[in-house]
Amino acid sequence: MGRGEREFLVSPALGSITMTAINVNQPPDSKISTTKKPFDWMTDEQFSNLQILAIHYEWFQDMFDRMSKDGRETQWRVLCESDQP
Repeated sequence: MGRGEREFLVSPALGSITMTAINVNQPPDSKISTTKKPFDWMTDEQFSNLQILAIHYEWFQDMFDRMSKDGRETQWRVLCESDQP
């Protein structure tokens, strides 16, 4: 597990702060920051956490970008509503 990644398990916001502090930060992608929440059932906190992951992890950016386009709303909903996502 890389530096700052453990903090994401506790809280994506804490992970973001930690990674910024230790300069393990992707340049902010304005497209990610300005994306609107794609599903009404998704909470603002859940969407914010997904945005944070997309900003800091290149491997997650494509999934985030395709979230509302790939026809997998049910899978995202199951993940978000799970007791242990």
